[in-house]
Formats: sequence, structure tokens, C-alpha cells
Amino acid sequence: MQTYTEQDARANRGADGRGSGTYRSANSKRPEGSGRKRGNDPDDPSTALRPKDPRKYRVMVIIGACLMVLSGFVVVGDRVFRSIANSSVTQEDLLPPEMKAAGKNIDGPVNVLLLGMDERQNSTALIRTDSIIIAHINAAHDKAYLISLPRDTMVNVPAYPPSGFRGGTLKLTESFGLGNQNSKGQGDDSAEGRKRGVGLLVKAIDTLIPGITFNAVTMINFVGFQKMVEAMGGVDMCIDQRVESVHYARSGKYMGEDIYPGPGYVYTPGCRHLQPWEALDYVRQRENLPHGDYDRQRHQQQFIMAMFKQLASAGTLTDITKFSALKDALGQLLTLDLNGADVADWIFSFKGLRPSDVTMIQTNGGNYVSKNVDGKSFQVLSEDSDRLMQALKSDQIAAFVAQHPDWVASSGGSGSASSAPK
Repeated sequence: MQTYTEQDARANRGADGRGSGTYRSANSKRPEGSGRKRGNDPDDPSTALRPKDPRKYRVMVIIGACLMVLSGFVVVGDRVFRSIANSSVTQEDLLPPEMKAAGKNIDGPVNVLLLGMDERQNSTALIRTDSIIIAHINAAHDKAYLISLPRDTMVNVPAYPPSGFRGGTLKLTESFGLGNQNSKGQGDDSAEGRKRGVGLLVKAIDTLIPGITFNAVTMINFVGFQKMVEAMGGVDMCIDQRVESVHYARSGKYMGEDIYPGPGYVYTPGCRHLQPWEALDYVRQRENLPHGDYDRQRHQQQFIMAMFKQLASAGTLTDITKFSALKDALGQLLTLDLNGADVADWIFSFKGLRPSDVTMIQTNGGNYVSKNVDGKSFQVLSEDSDRLMQALKSDQIAAFVAQHPDWVASSGGSGSASSAPK
């Protein structure tokens, strides 16, 4: 089986010069001298660093940003989305015609593609989607399901003339960047570039779920999400297992993007208030957890459900200062393709949904199903995951969940703020 490598990137430029010269394969090394340096004294909070724009800091919470979009429709739609829908939120034509659901109405079952973007400011590197979630709302519009497609899922991506990509075996996360790239093989932050990126990504998804169509696409910008967490002043939530940070020292000092050998900042089981930096650090941890990325995904989902509840509280939406900050954050959070429908129509259609109606499903039941091809490690969908994808397409997810209750990710709980021992 042929996999896409750095050599393929050079060969892939073709006569028009398109390609991904900045693409970094799984086996390539980061240029010497790049990245952040650690602080010198992990026990001196006065010299603590706070990350300004590190890649991983964005990547590990992007899935949370994706889930936050649904809260806009479900929880705060009438109060927040109406006030910014026609002004702050960017709306673009992103989906190729063959992948759009028929018609502009949103009757019947609905599929929304939620994309968390790893886009570094002032960079020409390829832009990737580090969270890819399909939100499926059933025909009755009384249940919503969030299914995360693992970013490392192996896909056989077809040739894509708009960006000059010649086809190959990729990780799902790579397909957006190779569709988005400009003639110099660089990330393209234009509307046309975003459209190309979505175009190739949905073609890749179509290889996993043949014939699927989407009613909408939502692209998430991390800056807006980070501002939203800060506007909320952190979040009350319940931690379900001991988690030790690999980026903060025990004292709470930020140690940079390299894995800090410890001792790290500890989150112990129990309900407590997390400051914004704690919340965003907690949901990115996976290195020391028994189920790695799947534990992290569960924590992110629990965090978002806690945010759901906090957003819906009267104390949040009646606080003028918080409301204004949330409105500003939401305006920077989203780029939407609603397939010609008005945001107000979406809000009306799903006004009956509540956070308790949202079910989060772990692909592969939260277990790794890995495959090594030509020295490159991929995740593959299990047979049951293939059945889940077909259930999504046929609006039969409820029956699948009934047969696979252990695939449902616990939303956790949010409790009163309390101090957790370190």
C-alpha cells in the first residue's frame, strides 16, 4: 500500500508547482532550534511562563471548541447567536455541491461537520484539522449525537485537481491541508483556500461513509474559543481520575511545549473550580493516562458539558460583562456554511434540544485499532465503527447505541468549586 510521504510531497507538485513542500511526515524531525524553551526554575511561580500561541495548546482543546458550537444552537442560541449571526460570524460557501444535503431546508435528519482548525498565526505551514466531528441530529430533532473521527484514521484519498494533489493514503487530518495548500505548497487562509480544504476533506470522509452528505460545516478558530473560556472565568467540573500535567510544574509554572519530566501539576479526582489555564491544560493531557487520547477525549467532553451548564445558567447570560465578552468570543470562533439556510432557522429547528439530549460516542469504543503501513502508524475503523457510520447515514444511531452502551462517553458532572490537593 502506498502512503503519502515527504518524497511524495515533492513529486506531487506537478507542472503547476502545487504540492506540500512544508508538509512534515510522521518520521521527519522538527528543525533544530524551533519550539519553546522551558523555564529555568519550576518551583518559582514568579518566573512562570504562560503559553501565547503554542501549537499543541491549541490542538488539544480544539475538540472542545467543536463541541462548543453545538451549545450555540442548543443552549444559548436565542440569546447569543441571534445577536451576532448577521454581523460577527463569517459565513462562506465551503461544501462541494455533491456533498451538500438536498435543498436548503433542515427538515429530517441533519449532519453537521465540525472542524477544529490547527492554524498558526503568521505561518505558511499547512493548515490541518485536528478535530473532525460529525454532529448528527435525528429526524425528530430531539436527539443529537457527536461522533469524533480519529485524526489519524487511514484514508485512501482520491486525486484533487483544485490543489494539484495526486491522491494517496493519508491520515484523515492531513487531507484538509493538502486540499487547502496554495501553488507554493503553503497553507492558504483565504476563503477559496478554506473551500479547497473542506472539499478534499469531505471526499476523504466519503471513503469512510460512502454517500454521506452534510447540511452544514462549522470551522472553529481557537482564538475565539480561548477567549470564551477566559470570559467564563474558568469552569466548575468533576475530575474522574488523577491527571499529572506534562506542561506545568507542581507549583503551577508553565514549562513549555516539550514534555516536562516532572513532578507535574496534579489534578486529583473530585469536583472543583478550574481556572482558565487549568481547564485548558487539563483537557490536553494524555501522556500519563492509561487510555491515552481516548481518556483525553472523554475529559474534553466532560469539560464541554460543564461549560454547557455554565453557559445556560442565569448568572452567566445576565451578567452584562460576561455576555459582552462571550459575544465577542463567539464572533471570532466560527466560520459557517449553512447551505443557504439562515442561522435563525437553525436556532428555531433545534430550540427544543438541551444538553441532556446530546450523546457523545467514542469511535472504536474508545480503544486503539492501529495499523502500521510503510513505517507510518495509522488508526483504522473497526467493523463495529463501520456499522456506526452506516447507522449515522441511515439515522439509526439510537439503535446502535442501545447495542453498544459502552461506546457512550460519560459527560461527567460539574460540582461546586472546591480546592483539590496537589
